[in-house]
Amino acid sequence: MSENRCAVCCYRSALVTGAPQGHAIPHTPADAYRAAVATRPDCGGGRSVSERIAAAIEADECPTGWPVFNPSVYHEQLELKASLVRKSFAEVSNQAIIACHPRHVYCCHPKTYPPLTSNIRHSPNTQQSKVATVEVLGSPVDKHRMRCKVGVTGTASAATVRYTDKDMGQVDVLAIACGGIQAAMPQVLDAVRDEPALRQGLAMMSYLGTRDGADVVMSLVYGCPLDVDEWRAAAERAQQRWVLAASSSSSSSAAAAAASLSVAGVSHISLIAQAKGQKVVVGKESVVETYSLSDGRCLAYKHVFGHFSNPNAFACAHTLDWLSGAVRSLVGADHAKTRDLLELYCGNGNHTVALAPLFRAALAVEINPALCAAAEENLAANKVTNAWVQRSPSASFCTRVLRHQQWTHEASGTAFDFGAVLVDPPRSGLDEVTLGLVSRFDFVLYISCNPFVSLHRDADGLRANGFTLAKLALIDHFPYTPHTECAAFFVRDKQAL
Repeated sequence: MSENRCAVCCYRSALVTGAPQGHAIPHTPADAYRAAVATRPDCGGGRSVSERIAAAIEADECPTGWPVFNPSVYHEQLELKASLVRKSFAEVSNQAIIACHPRHVYCCHPKTYPPLTSNIRHSPNTQQSKVATVEVLGSPVDKHRMRCKVGVTGTASAATVRYTDKDMGQVDVLAIACGGIQAAMPQVLDAVRDEPALRQGLAMMSYLGTRDGADVVMSLVYGCPLDVDEWRAAAERAQQRWVLAASSSSSSSAAAAAASLSVAGVSHISLIAQAKGQKVVVGKESVVETYSLSDGRCLAYKHVFGHFSNPNAFACAHTLDWLSGAVRSLVGADHAKTRDLLELYCGNGNHTVALAPLFRAALAVEINPALCAAAEENLAANKVTNAWVQRSPSASFCTRVLRHQQWTHEASGTAFDFGAVLVDPPRSGLDEVTLGLVSRFDFVLYISCNPFVSLHRDADGLRANGFTLAKLALIDHFPYTPHTECAAFFVRDKQAL
């Protein structure tokens, strides 16, 4: 094996050719990294990337092998991720890949894995990728999570109620949580201690916040039936105490607590109770997140509790900026304004809102009806009038338009002429039908939460169809974990047009 082969390459090789005699194929990322060094002693001279990762894994007892929260090592961890991305995509198309149904693709973190097919294929295109650099877009070392969960123990007595985290143990606040959530956590816990109706049967709390901390939505999850009226009255009393304390000039502990909320910018805490077959809302179920992009635009998104939203708003802003910059630099203003954008797996319209104004028109496809409604609401809130949402499974939609790059939206009568496509697929990547459709466009923007497997496989397929990987970025949505997300921009080679 070459000295430069990294842990991911070792893992891919183990899947394709089988593990070395006497060793099992690794079943988790941590196992893969350990195996890269433990079973491949020639995997790099000195302390290679894979060896450093293996050492980090062995030095920590958490399941992923990465420190749960340690700002002093964040930048080294980020560089380790970037090194893996550089090595994995240094030669995109000249490696064997596993040809299998998307459901059977290894997805890194699940605890159980479906069987892998033994069918192997090689790309006929052996040209190496020309990507010279990988853009690395990091995250703040703390206060970067807009969504988080904590367990609650000791609810039998007000004196024993505590927050617990599965990795950190007993905590008062979560260091990775945004400032608004950090300020709200102790106040909500005090309310739980003071109000038996809030405390009894409480098992877990989930928070949703924003970078500016203006609103925090907090869900209390119970393991037993609720007295709805009693719970609502207790929640309203807690909210009233926060309001009164905020307007008080006394030096009481309540006023001090309210002051901590004020410093963090928190103006309102909404409470939601959830139990089997029951839901009670006191306040709002959503927050509004605002992103200021480098081109001067300010975009606002409504995030509804319980529906998907990006947990790291800073990484989300990086993604929107990167996508917008890629379109401007490579697609070109003239081309974009005369052609249309197709977005598959659009979710709540996060990317659609930012990119639609750069094109003549945009069509966003999503299967989840709640996310379709959220996308339409976010488009309207940002006054984006040249984009429409189509509810459909990606494969079904692609089958209908596979033989034509044009599509007419029935509700609006808009006839689309697609020149670029944006995909943000699940961990399994693109299914065969969707890959077949996107391969017909001139430009492909790809957001991947599984770059070492599904993006690598789909990149090979795109290159086989005449595309060049023109831009690649690592966007660190999840610091202190080995989870890696990438953004890629593929451009069809002129000679392949």
